[in-house]
Amino acid sequence: MHPPSASRPQPLARPKLLRRAGWVCLALGGVSSGLMRWLSAGHKTAEALLPPDNPRSYEFAMERIGGKSVVFAARLNDWLDSLWQVDRLPCTLLALGLLAALVCFGLAHLLSIPLDDELPPT
Repeated sequence: MHPPSASRPQPLARPKLLRRAGWVCLALGGVSSGLMRWLSAGHKTAEALLPPDNPRSYEFAMERIGGKSVVFAARLNDWLDSLWQVDRLPCTLLALGLLAALVCFGLAHLLSIPLDDELPPT
């Protein structure tokens, strides 16, 4: 056993910090989502890119040139672009805030579990 020193951080300090970070992420996600919903209330969605005239032939041509992975990457790119449009942006921000908070809370829970050498002797 090592003697406790002032330079070693307390074992419960990190989970407490992660829990606070989780609450901050949750609050920021909720506030930013609400602000975006409020600020974009009067805006109409505008398509940034016009879809091709015949999407089936467009995808077929992409598949012939680059394979199925290129078609999948193009679909994924279109879906990710749609998340940042005016109507979906508040939901995306809220989901990212919730995800970050869940990661912080999960890590705080894992770090708060005592290890075998930290358990009191029986």
